[in-house]
Amino acid sequence: MRYFSSVATAKTLLMTINSSATSIALSDLTGLPATYPYTLVIDPDTSSEEIVTVTALVSGSTVAVTRGEDGSSATSHSAGAGVRHMVTARDLREPQEHIA
Repeated sequence: MRYFSSVATAKTLLMTINSSATSIALSDLTGLPATYPYTLVIDPDTSSEEIVTVTALVSGSTVAVTRGEDGSSATSHSAGAGVRHMVTARDLREPQEHIA
């Protein structure tokens, strides 16, 4: 089960991350779910788009993540990259698999 919010604002990465980073520092956590896990998309609508699952709060606005989710690949992202809380294919696929 993942958690969702309808009021999360767009975020940015505070620092560059490589493909093996397991935590990301965000500009803020405003509107994001207070319970884990939930989904974020880094660099949405670009060739570098990556889906991550947020699994815990590390400290401040840094969260622990599982990288390369839902068919995306873990990749490097630059500081300032856009980050959004979004519905992805797995959120639509999993209920259908459960029904079937």
